[in-house]
Amino acid sequence: MKTPYLIQQARFQNISGKGIDQLLNFTYMGSAEFEHNAIPESLTRIRKQDNVLFHLSVGDKIVGIYCNVNDTEVIQKYIQGLSKDKYRLKTMSGFNYWVNNENMKWLTADFWWDIRNDFMFWKKDTMFESKFMMVI
Repeated sequence: MKTPYLIQQARFQNISGKGIDQLLNFTYMGSAEFEHNAIPESLTRIRKQDNVLFHLSVGDKIVGIYCNVNDTEVIQKYIQGLSKDKYRLKTMSGFNYWVNNENMKWLTADFWWDIRNDFMFWKKDTMFESKFMMVI
């Protein structure tokens, strides 16, 4: 796995539609690396691997994580590092602000997707997770 660098933000949504797009409203990240087919290509790779959904306590928050079963340990370290703003990302994720309860009016993300390492994480939400597991 590579150091986190391309983290796509999204918000939970519940609209009619197909696939993961019915559950997530993706934030415009403003960089070419997030454009074109980066999201669909990552999703294709994710769907081909053996994945697991688990939860991780980060500070006083619970994070849902969906990743390759063989990467759970390194991803837990990445998530902890992201919560402490230890990585220089292409575009700010805001995850550390949420974990540390910092009031950032611009931060609307509930969901983050590492499109380079093909894993996803989010604010724990049982209803979202149930729907997510049906469409992933």
